[in-house]
Amino acid sequence: MLGKVGARVGTGFDLGAAPGSVFVGGRYVTEFDGEDGVTLADGAQTVGFNNTAIGDYGEVTAGLSVGNSDDTFTGTLQGQYLTGDDIDGFGASVSICYKF
Repeated sequence: MLGKVGARVGTGFDLGAAPGSVFVGGRYVTEFDGEDGVTLADGAQTVGFNNTAIGDYGEVTAGLSVGNSDDTFTGTLQGQYLTGDDIDGFGASVSICYKF
């Protein structure tokens, strides 16, 4: 079982043609159950996969959103950084929505 606690704050602004917002957030993540796994079987074969817990870690996110629910186009750009004893990584995502 994975537990997360955190907060996110942001503010809005006017881009002229569309509203925008920026945000930052942080979370503390802990895994309460250290090991998990799954076994797949089709009657003739059995394959097992185990997952070792990565321990507690912190997660920082920041992003920019443009548009609102009334706009034809909306978009979001978000970055994420994870850090802990057993993990260190980053990621990013971009989303564009066209309403028709």
